[in-house]
Parts: sequence; structure tokens; C-alpha cells
Amino acid sequence: MIDLGTEMGTFINAERIESNVFVELHPKDIFQCGESSREYVLLHDAMPELLKAIEEEHANKTKAQERRGDNEANKDKREKKST
Repeated sequence: MIDLGTEMGTFINAERIESNVFVELHPKDIFQCGESSREYVLLHDAMPELLKAIEEEHANKTKAQERRGDNEANKDKREKKST
């Protein structure tokens, strides 16, 4: 990670890192940008499982959207037949 000279700084494990100097992140390191209340944790060991879960969630949402689309198309066809 590199802080590109930001005014508010970048913090790894609650310590401000030097600007324009590469700092290697390790699993479970916590980083924060500036005074943001958000903290981010590097979860390298969990990445394959996390990515798989995200992909499955996306696929399920896509399937649900397709089903809704099919249901809407079928509804439109039924309405046209009845008129």
C-alpha cells in the first residue's frame, strides 16, 4: 500500500504510514484512510471462500432477476391473449 501524499494520511494497524513509501500488507492487517471511521481488514487466507460466496450471491440475484423478467413477460403475453 502507498499513501500518495494525502493530507489526512493512511493508517495501518492504527499507525500512520509515511507518504510515497510502499508498505506491505499482511493478512489481518487493518487499514484506514484519513479520518474515516471505516476500517478495512485484509483477509488473504479467506479470499477464495469469500470470492466464491460473493459469486454465488451474484448468481442467485441474477437468476431471481431473470425469473422476475420471465414472469413479467409471461404476464404480458397472458394479458395480450385475453384482449
